[in-house]
Amino acid sequence: MLEAFVFATILCGFFGIIFKKNLLMKIVSMDVMSTG
Repeated sequence: MLEAFVFATILCGFFGIIFKKNLLMKIVSMDVMSTG
């Protein structure tokens, strides 16, 4: 049970980092498009 919980937490953090990166890229690209 504990191992599954740790694995789920790591997975959530991993996806969270990827999602944040994608969100940042989208915001940056939108910023560049609107200003450029």
